[in-house]
Amino acid sequence: MNDEQRFALRSIEFHAAYGDDERWPDDYRPLPLEQAASILSAANEPDDESPRRRAIARLLASPLRSTTQPESAYNRAIVALAPALRQIPLVLAELATKADTKIGARAANTFLAYSEWLVRRLGPTPGCERTPPQTSIDFDRHTQLISARSSMRVRRPLDDLRRTMDPQNWDVVIPKYFRKTCIADCSMDVSQADARDYDALCDASPPPAGSNWTGILFEHYELDIGKHLNLVTFKNLLDCSSQGTKDRHEFHYKLNSVLYAKIGLLTKLGGGLDRDDGEIRLSQDADGWVDLHATKLFRLDGWELPLGPDLDFLLNWWTSVTIGTTLDASYEAVCKQV
Repeated sequence: MNDEQRFALRSIEFHAAYGDDERWPDDYRPLPLEQAASILSAANEPDDESPRRRAIARLLASPLRSTTQPESAYNRAIVALAPALRQIPLVLAELATKADTKIGARAANTFLAYSEWLVRRLGPTPGCERTPPQTSIDFDRHTQLISARSSMRVRRPLDDLRRTMDPQNWDVVIPKYFRKTCIADCSMDVSQADARDYDALCDASPPPAGSNWTGILFEHYELDIGKHLNLVTFKNLLDCSSQGTKDRHEFHYKLNSVLYAKIGLLTKLGGGLDRDDGEIRLSQDADGWVDLHATKLFRLDGWELPLGPDLDFLLNWWTSVTIGTTLDASYEAVCKQV
């Protein structure tokens, strides 16, 4: 989800809760409802399904949405987000005005059919309910340290989540950002890297995902704009641990070293980053839900140019704005099968 889509989703959430209050100053107003829906409906990447689903759910549940006016802005936005739902506003209008008639009964059956379609096509993965992630980013202007936090709840067996969220599987469940993750081959007491592309060699016999293990993880992370422009690439080694009990599991990682870094047209070997530390904590509740909490500390370093000493600051500030997209991707990741 890019910044434009994020703003569109936040705008829809605002409209669903508060409506369009024209007393808000222009600088603080959300996007018009149908413009926000148009932005989300135009997104066509697999990971863009998540904000579209969340927007539809918010609009369908909004107490401000008219059930008797199919052409209201709320209902038009729903249709823009999912054209196959174009009958739902009409059905709801019939239900509201003719609930005791045969037409109303037929409308009710039609609504149930579309509700089943909605769950199957736009709802959560069967057997895997989850809440939208709550992500926050802080950027310390003095230390230039980025602190990120994200939390959500998932109704899924803890053992499934252990395997899904294991760092070894990040490239499987979040492939848009992690192009490759694996336990590095340290058979000679040091990680071996390919001199051609700076990829670490992977351990031929890694520990089972979701088990208790410690090791060095190789991660190849990329952030692209559109389909063709690569903005950021990092190939890092992380000191990792995976430790769990019956009701909990924790993954911890800390930057070991940078093999290759690229931002825009700038590249660095063995540097460019001095913090990439974090954890993922899973806690099983008695109600069958699992609480997921993720934290991340991140700081770029050493990208000095003739442009001036503020380049590191600008890059870190920009990263503080965009790093939340990776954490928000957990909404899709937690329900994937591995």
